[in-house]
Amino acid sequence: MRVIICDDHKVFAHALAGVLASLGHEIVLVATRPDEAVAAALQERVDLVVMDLGFPTGDGLGATAELSRYPSHPPVFVLTARTDPEVLSAAIRAGAAGVLTKQSELGQVIGALERVATGETYFDVQLLRRAFVPEPRQVSEAHRIAQYLTDREREVLERIVRGESTRSMSAAMDISVTTLRSHIHAVLSKLSVHSRLEAAAWAVSHGIVDPPSAPDRHA
Repeated sequence: MRVIICDDHKVFAHALAGVLASLGHEIVLVATRPDEAVAAALQERVDLVVMDLGFPTGDGLGATAELSRYPSHPPVFVLTARTDPEVLSAAIRAGAAGVLTKQSELGQVIGALERVATGETYFDVQLLRRAFVPEPRQVSEAHRIAQYLTDREREVLERIVRGESTRSMSAAMDISVTTLRSHIHAVLSKLSVHSRLEAAAWAVSHGIVDPPSAPDRHA
């Protein structure tokens, strides 16, 4: 995969770049500013942008949201030292396709990055549950909304929570990618969310769909 890493902690960024390169992945850019990463991601063929959140200048959340507005943007994986719920939920709402903390084991990080680069989504279940703690009335409302999902849409939501890519969902459900995307659009619209990861977060945090079992913890 072709990767852009954006992190102002140069030692960490170059160490991660070195590990990825040793596994055969191509590092397009190691950037220290979000605007650099966004510009490169829009100009180069990139499979994944790894984005930190805190920068002296610039905003990782804003850069994530900016990239997500482009139809053919590469997925953004937020890899941060932050664990506070507000920041993690904001990263998901900004359009991140994956979220993980830097305290995670290296193998988990690499595996998560590779999955997201191939079109899957990824979250750590424990992080997600800290980031989204709905009130009882919100849970009740979520279950009411879920009743309006068709059987096909419910299956799509369950597969989204499992983190399946568009291609794998299309093949497993024996439908065209175009039809699948119509189902995904309907699911996101009914749930009032803007991305697959946000849909997965909504479904798991409200108890609509059970999260994947450990040790995968991916969605």
